[in-house]
Amino acid sequence: MVPQGTDVNYIGGVEFKVSGYNCFPLLTTWPEPFYEDGVGLGNHILRFHAPVQVVDGQGVLGAVFFVNNGRPFQTGYLTLNPSVPATIPGFMAFRDFVDPDVAMALTPSEGLFGSPMVTINYVVGEERSSLDGIKALYR
Repeated sequence: MVPQGTDVNYIGGVEFKVSGYNCFPLLTTWPEPFYEDGVGLGNHILRFHAPVQVVDGQGVLGAVFFVNNGRPFQTGYLTLNPSVPATIPGFMAFRDFVDPDVAMALTPSEGLFGSPMVTINYVVGEERSSLDGIKALYR
């Protein structure tokens, strides 16, 4: 998320930390070519080779996380937090592609820092069934 009213038209990099509870990210893939300056497990300080466009004051950055669930029968989740060290203390940040010296605060699109952004093995509901009932679904 990019703060409303920003003069930045293209995002050139981001910095944040991904933390896990009962799981941890093994590998992350990004939609744009990048190089990473981050230090530490889960810490990401990325600079993009191509700009990520900002439209109507917002930019979207998607990523794929490959996760190891350390406790396979328990619920796990990933959270977003400020990187360590943080350019803007207490916040994640993004950098302008045109002027990389410009850094602005970035917050999670849903919830606060430390709120789950991805949940693994979360049971939504439970329903009793028999093997015959399951087979009937495929007839």
